[in-house]
Amino acid sequence: MDAKIEIRESSTTELAVMHCTGVDALDVTFGKLYKWAEKEAITNHPEFKFVRIFHDSFRNTPPNQVRMSIGVPFNNADKSDAEIEHAKISNCKCIVGSFRIAPPDFGNAWEQLFKWMVSHNYQKANTEPFEFIYNNYQTDPEGKSTVEMYIPIL
Repeated sequence: MDAKIEIRESSTTELAVMHCTGVDALDVTFGKLYKWAEKEAITNHPEFKFVRIFHDSFRNTPPNQVRMSIGVPFNNADKSDAEIEHAKISNCKCIVGSFRIAPPDFGNAWEQLFKWMVSHNYQKANTEPFEFIYNNYQTDPEGKSTVEMYIPIL
C-alpha cells in the first residue's frame, strides 16, 4: 500500500456532523449527510469532501461499537437541522497519510500510520484522529477512496 506520509499543520475546519456508532451505520450516515449537504447546495463546491472523526479506537473497541462523527466542512450552523450538529477540527500538528485505497484497506492504512508515528518517535496528542475523504468509492472506477488520514501529535 503506497502512502505519502508527512508532518503537517491542519487548519481549523468548521463542520456539520452526524454521529454514528459502529461500522454498520456508516453507509446510512454518509447517505443522510450527503442528502442534507445536497439540500444546502454544498455538494456542488469543487472542494467538497467528507470528514470522519474517530471517538474510539478500533484497537480497543469492537467495530460495531466504535463511535464516529461524519461531517462536511460547513460554517453556517444556522442552517443545521435536528440531526445535524456543529463541530470543529482545531488547528494542530499532525502526521498525515495520503492514500488511495479500497474500503477494506482503511484499517491497514491507519495501522501503517500509527506504526510510522512510533518508529519516528512521535506521540499522539489528546485529540481525536480524523480523515478527509475526497471521493465516493462506490462511483470510482477502481472502487477506491482518495483519503488523507490525520493523527494529531505533540
